[in-house]
Amino acid sequence: MITFASSYRRLLTKIPQPIKEKGKETASATAAIFLIAFLVVFAIKPTAVTIAGLLGEIKAREEINQKLQQKIDQIITAQIAYTQIYNQLVLIDQVLPENPQFAPLIRQIEAQRILTNLELTELNYSPIVLTGKTEQKTEKESNLQKINFSASMQGRYPDFKNFLKENFNYRRIIHINNLDIQQPQNQQEEINSLIISLKGNAFYLDND
Repeated sequence: MITFASSYRRLLTKIPQPIKEKGKETASATAAIFLIAFLVVFAIKPTAVTIAGLLGEIKAREEINQKLQQKIDQIITAQIAYTQIYNQLVLIDQVLPENPQFAPLIRQIEAQRILTNLELTELNYSPIVLTGKTEQKTEKESNLQKINFSASMQGRYPDFKNFLKENFNYRRIIHINNLDIQQPQNQQEEINSLIISLKGNAFYLDND
């Protein structure tokens, strides 16, 4: 037995040194390949899958953000357009309001009467619905409604002329459909004083 072991060792000593070194290098390379394969399977591959998933999620979020930005741009454009026509919408509402707006109408008439030094002797107006809904209208009936009013004033003709001028410049649509001018029956009244009676209409929209 000892003789066989000694013989085997002698055979190994007879193997050339370059072959031994090459065998060691091959073993090292094989071990490195197995290590790389192990890392790829158990470490790098899950990481790569995770990275791919994150990249897909980032791309999806970028598409969503792009769509949201387009919606925001559209809203901003609509807001700018609305701002540009807002003053015109307000003007239209003043010309033809969506409700009677009776108090502002009376204040306007009274303010111009005072500014033009006219004396109010009588003021009448038709009944209007200030709150609640009016009777339901048919499709053929118009939403355009009107307030009828009449007034009697006393003063000089130039003052009354200015009164009419200022009220015609009022943004709300006012129509004077009857005008009567008379001299006072009382001789003690001011010589240039006149009694002016007028009837008119103010319009509004009833959207109920």
